Amino acid sequence: MGRYPSKRTNKNLMKIEILCEGKIKRDHNINLCNEYCDRVRKLKRSGITELKINKLSPNILNNIKKKNQTLYVLSENGKFIGTKDLLYIIKNSLMKCNKIIYFVIGNANGLNFDYKNYVNLSLGKLTFTHSLTRLIFCEQIYRCVTQLINHPYHKE
Repeated sequence: MGRYPSKRTNKNLMKIEILCEGKIKRDHNINLCNEYCDRVRKLKRSGITELKINKLSPNILNNIKKKNQTLYVLSENGKFIGTKDLLYIIKNSLMKCNKIIYFVIGNANGLNFDYKNYVNLSLGKLTFTHSLTRLIFCEQIYRCVTQLINHPYHKE
């Protein structure tokens, strides 16, 4: 895979936000998630300026709807994706000059809103705790961002 363009204009910079329903417990996994968030921020040439984890609120959901932004929902019934699929989503969003990509992870009871009208993705048939799902997803996003700049983190 060739090197992704290193020159960026402000309109080519993008943030990735993972929105979580329910409490975001402070545990070892959230500390590791924060480490991946810091690593993404330090990869200057990728075009991704920030990876952050926030609590999903009705206000955020309404703003996403108003602005007609794409919302990717992790659900057990979603389309199975791999690292290459996630890389495609991120790369495609960068090429379209999207300012932010939103991913949603539900709580222990699933999601508290009708998510069928959004893009539904699944990490596979395994069931993970929410804390572990966040960690796996943060690592995968970091992996994809390193691939954008041909960083040696990802080896096939």
